[in-house]
Amino acid sequence: MSILIENISKNFGRLSQINLEIPTGSLVALIGPSGSGKSTLLRTLAGFEKPDSGRIWFQGRNSTFLPIHQREIGFVFQDYALFPKYTVYDNIAFGLKIQKKTAKAKGPKVSLRGSSLLPHFIQAQVDELLYLTQLENFATFYPHELSGGQKQRVGFARALAIEPKILLLDEPFGALDVQVRKSLRVWLGNLHEKLPLTSILVTHDLEEAMEIADEIVILKQGRIEQVGTAEEIYEYPGTDFVRNFINC
Repeated sequence: MSILIENISKNFGRLSQINLEIPTGSLVALIGPSGSGKSTLLRTLAGFEKPDSGRIWFQGRNSTFLPIHQREIGFVFQDYALFPKYTVYDNIAFGLKIQKKTAKAKGPKVSLRGSSLLPHFIQAQVDELLYLTQLENFATFYPHELSGGQKQRVGFARALAIEPKILLLDEPFGALDVQVRKSLRVWLGNLHEKLPLTSILVTHDLEEAMEIADEIVILKQGRIEQVGTAEEIYEYPGTDFVRNFINC
């Protein structure tokens, strides 16, 4: 799903006239110092925050004020946000079960996507995601029994369970040690090649952005300083800020 951000501004959170186009299937990294507006922009795309002005387009549809559950977005948090009393299986299945309850509550005229929300489908979907995230042997484990890297993979699986078109990642590796971060970066890159997703990654880690992103967006105080590939930004930094930032 393509994303077009058109003149988005937000006074609280300091976004100022953000314009950005993200093609379908891209993995884009938002990077910049603390307070530059990275997470605010991500939360605005997700629908957790509302812009003061501007528009957001998903696949040519004005989605600026579209309800969160209609945006076809999966969101992965830095702090995992897992349900501590649910097993890995139930954490992953949570979104699918909520979809099923919502569809039933709306009455018999609402389709359940064929058989896609029936119990056997939910089990098949979760089993597939357990395999995809290398958690097949941990389905009955609880979050407190998992390592940080395993918890984050559960977070990814839960976000992917509802079959989103867009995946938003808010510093998903920030709480992990260096070696785990590196292995999960490789894993995420491989995952992105397998699934038809458009992804936006917020990170403080320049190396992380350079390694896995198709394009990098550098922000400063709520404004975009430069957009480009890793090579373009390294070879042709557009401002003194970008030059200093990539050499820090």
